[in-house]
Amino acid sequence: MEEDRLCLWCKHFDFYMGSPGYSEYTPGEDASFECAKNHWKMLNYNIGREEFVNHIESGKKCPDFERREEQ
Repeated sequence: MEEDRLCLWCKHFDFYMGSPGYSEYTPGEDASFECAKNHWKMLNYNIGREEFVNHIESGKKCPDFERREEQ
């Protein structure tokens, strides 16, 4: 079903939750989301809700979509 083909359920969806800063010399890292097939990336900046949803829903028509195994 097309409704189920969201990037969140694809094995190529990658999420990094970032890391906190420990001092002014080690500032940490922002969270990031990306497609391992390089269809889109959301790195180190804030995006709007619409852009985020568009990226996640792009799996509906993605030729590289592969369902992630249930864990």
